[in-house]
Amino acid sequence: MLTNQALMHFRFELAQQKQSAIAHSQSNQPEEIFRPLFLTYSDRLADRARTAVKSILASHVQYLDHPQTLLDGDRLKDFNQCFQPFQAFLRAQLSDEAVEAFPLDQYISFHRFKQLYGKAFPKAKESAEICWHAIRTYIKGFGFAEDRHEFLSVTEYHNEIAASHKSIADDLFKFIHNKIWKWYRELQEKQGYWDDQDLVRAALKSMNTQPNRTRYAAIFCDEAQDFTCLELQVILQLSIWSQYRLHPPVGSLPFAFAGDPMQTSIPPDLTGKVCAPVSTIAFSSPSIPKPRSVYVVLTCYRSKNCSKITVHPVPWCNLAMSFTSGASCSLASNP
Repeated sequence: MLTNQALMHFRFELAQQKQSAIAHSQSNQPEEIFRPLFLTYSDRLADRARTAVKSILASHVQYLDHPQTLLDGDRLKDFNQCFQPFQAFLRAQLSDEAVEAFPLDQYISFHRFKQLYGKAFPKAKESAEICWHAIRTYIKGFGFAEDRHEFLSVTEYHNEIAASHKSIADDLFKFIHNKIWKWYRELQEKQGYWDDQDLVRAALKSMNTQPNRTRYAAIFCDEAQDFTCLELQVILQLSIWSQYRLHPPVGSLPFAFAGDPMQTSIPPDLTGKVCAPVSTIAFSSPSIPKPRSVYVVLTCYRSKNCSKITVHPVPWCNLAMSFTSGASCSLASNP
């Protein structure tokens, strides 16, 4: 059986084959315009994808007789550059001067945020998880425009975001915005801290000033369950198709996203209902094109016996962890 990652690897191999075929038939065109891009969460996952796709390519009938021509010299360099951790890729979009504003030792991950939050609010009723979700997904991550640098306000959340796109009650969002977000924003300004959404905003601003930047013919995103609308804006702008006004009957564009909703960082809300994944919220945004096809894998293949059990193990693990953190959680009947 193939996992969603393996399916992504095979699809990416097809994109590589198309790149080579088109570049060979149109040698007068710059080859980088046909290059696919594979984005994932970490260096380890990027290396794993690179190794897997290289192995698939090596088994292709085109290279069986001449394996030395598969990926040698410049082709190997171009191939390796197709696989990037998302954060490192975004940093590479910035000028040398701009990237100085994002020193790695000042980076705020969720783990670091949770530590800082616990020290600042030792008796807080709301969990660090729900506060981080509100700040990351909505306040900082819901949208960006050159002429509008403000973050999402309480009024905008209440009036402009549809109920189906919300995973936090209005009253709770107002509390987090007025107290936790105020503290976090002041902390960032004072200490020079930054997080992923700050980097995304800087990358978007930089990309908007570079009309001749590198664009990609096909974009694959692994571990996409927590993408914000802001991050999807970046990904859409990386495509060569973002330069064109496309009219029907264009049925689809070459984007592929793979993610596991049960691995989302979004916590259960106060009612015990598991929040929708960020990617679901993001793709529901009016500014994001709707995906043509969504395939839901209903069977877990991570262990040989996993597909035989009737209750998926991940919700049970989430439930166990929720007891240790004091949060409430509900069990989903399906993965």
